[in-house]
Amino acid sequence: MSPFKFDREFYRLEYPPAGAPKFIDATVARRVVDIGEGGFRYAHDHVEEIVMGQTVKGVIEFPEGESLDVEGTVVRVQGGEVAVRCAARVIPLSIVLSEQRRLRRRFPFRS
Repeated sequence: MSPFKFDREFYRLEYPPAGAPKFIDATVARRVVDIGEGGFRYAHDHVEEIVMGQTVKGVIEFPEGESLDVEGTVVRVQGGEVAVRCAARVIPLSIVLSEQRRLRRRFPFRS
């Protein structure tokens, strides 16, 4: 048994709304809530349109200009957010760590 209350397979980086990238699905841009090597979470105003197990595909556009094609399966829909698990590690750890550094520069006193 682990001493930690919440074990996760991958490190997750949560975004403040002002520093978040956008997930673009077709032509609609939505705010990314968090990312990790295994997937991402994004805000969605109409979660009733989302079906567990459905495949989502799009592009994550990061604030400093980098973009990343992503595809995965919806694993959770809760509280206006959609959690997506990517089959492959389409979000490299290097991007997660680069984003963490960017957030620390932009929001140095964020806890």
